[in-house]
Amino acid sequence: MDVDFEHQPLFPDDYEEHDNYGDSNNNLPHSDCHSSPPIIPSSPGVQHESRPHGHQKTATGDQFLKNSMASVYCIFLILLTYILLLGQKCDQDGINITADSPPPPRYSDRGPHNWTPYAGRVEFELADFIYRQNQMSASDIDTLLNLWGASAAASGSTAPFQNHKDLYNTIDATPLGDVPWQSFSLHFNGNLPEDEVPSWMDASYDVWFRDPCKLIHNIIANPDFENGFDYAPYQEHDAEGSHHYHNFMSVNWSWKQAVSNIINLLLVFNI
Repeated sequence: MDVDFEHQPLFPDDYEEHDNYGDSNNNLPHSDCHSSPPIIPSSPGVQHESRPHGHQKTATGDQFLKNSMASVYCIFLILLTYILLLGQKCDQDGINITADSPPPPRYSDRGPHNWTPYAGRVEFELADFIYRQNQMSASDIDTLLNLWGASAAASGSTAPFQNHKDLYNTIDATPLGDVPWQSFSLHFNGNLPEDEVPSWMDASYDVWFRDPCKLIHNIIANPDFENGFDYAPYQEHDAEGSHHYHNFMSVNWSWKQAVSNIINLLLVFNI
């Protein structure tokens, strides 16, 4: 970095001037000795005000006002950061609500009595009991459904499911939220070898996925997960100041991410 010493100001604002720094100049040869202080280079591109020798830098009214505004700004920034870190419960419009407020009704494009692909609520709860709660084996499911079908045949009806395969297929056809499947194709686009080209380099592959953000939104909105996980980072300390760690949201990394993101948000919007 080249510094132009000839055009640098004699008194940068970062230094205070005094009347006694000419003492060391008395030892210099008389032909080159002047009463001026040594030139102190400043950062390139920074403009400084040149003041006469012996002038003591004092606080002016503008500087006092500037310092006062900076103090108010710092206090406001600390209070705003503290408010944002409270993590208070709010609605979808950002309005604070009480901690015991019930969740809003979940949106559904189906009617309250539409249990598709199940025939009704009883059939849905039966599938939930057999597969999720009891985790019944396939052979036991067939035995139960055979007995059910034999009993229902006397009245001219049938069992809710034919066998375990029918039950599994019905469960697989259950709509999971309103997040549709999406897909894209990819293939190798690098340099091909000159001799034999592997088949996977010429093949095209379909990748199916669902929007992760919408999936997480549905998980958080699911009342089955209420009180099942922490929604925000937290820190827990005992009376002796020891930090207790429980899960992912209690570690320092999660806490630092939340705090740094808030500070970055304040800086971006110049709050």
